Amino acid sequence: MIYALSIVVDRLMFSGKSEENSKMKKIIKARDIKKQQADKLLKKIDKVTK
Repeated sequence: MIYALSIVVDRLMFSGKSEENSKMKKIIKARDIKKQQADKLLKKIDKVTK
């Protein structure tokens, strides 16, 4: 949950600056992809442990 909040804060902070915006979007996108991969792993672990 804290993770999601940090992403929202990052997006709000950098939405005004167009130069840094594209750089931040790339960083945030990479972070989102990593989170999706982590979620998939957690789901797999949950299935195994049940």
